[in-house]
Amino acid sequence: MNFELYQKLESLADGTHGFPSAITDTLKAALVEIKSLSDDSFKLTCLENAGVDNWDGYQYAMEEYYAENPDD
Repeated sequence: MNFELYQKLESLADGTHGFPSAITDTLKAALVEIKSLSDDSFKLTCLENAGVDNWDGYQYAMEEYYAENPDD
């Protein structure tokens, strides 16, 4: 994750820049989602680096993933 960009977005969501609350609320919700996705991505990277790709069921999970996300 680009933490500098994340911090800038966080500062825009703090409500001190005069944006309407609907915008800051939406930005806050997006930042929560970005943080969650970033954490999930890091967890997956750690698992793959530790050999999770050799576990039973990994190939099935990847087939299921790519069936739903053919562009990846």
